[in-house]
Amino acid sequence: MHNKKIFKDKENFPTKEKMHPKWRSHGREVEITKRYFNFLHRLLRKSVGRKWNDVYSELKEIFIKNNHLEMFTEEYVSRFICINPIYKNGEIYGNSRNVYAQTKLSNDDLYVNSDGIITAHKTMTYKQIVRKNEQEKLDLVAKHNGFIADGLWFAQRNGVWYIADVVKQQIVPTIKHVYDIALKAHVPTEVLAPKYKHAYGYTGSSVDYGFRRGIRNLHIIEHNKHTDPVNVAGANVAINKRICCSKILKKHGLVNDIVEDKKGPGFYTKSDWNGRSFVEYRY
Repeated sequence: MHNKKIFKDKENFPTKEKMHPKWRSHGREVEITKRYFNFLHRLLRKSVGRKWNDVYSELKEIFIKNNHLEMFTEEYVSRFICINPIYKNGEIYGNSRNVYAQTKLSNDDLYVNSDGIITAHKTMTYKQIVRKNEQEKLDLVAKHNGFIADGLWFAQRNGVWYIADVVKQQIVPTIKHVYDIALKAHVPTEVLAPKYKHAYGYTGSSVDYGFRRGIRNLHIIEHNKHTDPVNVAGANVAINKRICCSKILKKHGLVNDIVEDKKGPGFYTKSDWNGRSFVEYRY
């Protein structure tokens, strides 16, 4: 029998011990040491990529030697692996850390996928999330502004594709009524202004996040008339907007979105408190 004083020195700990954890039974209560949980954790980690049914059968064979352990097998195993994950909006939720609450799986959490395979959940790093968000913003701006092909300007609004003729912008003199402080009246004045007005409104410049009515949206920030690139001499500008016919849609591989609910995903035009309109993309 080991002397208790020896165990005060960690270097004198025994180098070999039994694999079966120490436990005490007090009626129906069973105390499992930390080594028992480590054993389960290591076994499940080594089983990544295997079928859950096969691994569970092996666990039952190990635990069936002791009736107390067999009764609590599922309860203990559920602390380390999510057997029935829930998929929401591209995210995986489970109970790997808390058996009483459904939370989003963290990095390296174990779960059983739809094919019954034990899988380690991998989450994106902070840099990957930043790159994804930036690319998402660029894609939304590009989708809002549209593209030019075959001399036509394509743009999608509320799920419908439109086309417009493309011409070069011209800066021409025009008569504009400007308020004269001395005369206290609007006086006709000749000024230089763009000849054509962009058929799709102001083009988008960037994207910003915002919350409206409890919904997280991406707002397309548009150029104003003074900074819009289409108002520069020689820039391409769209005129004569019309709905794109099916023949042209098929030629360019475009499809109109079928939006049954007007509150569904898509671009929406909103008015701010100061009267300035903006476009937002709602998921």
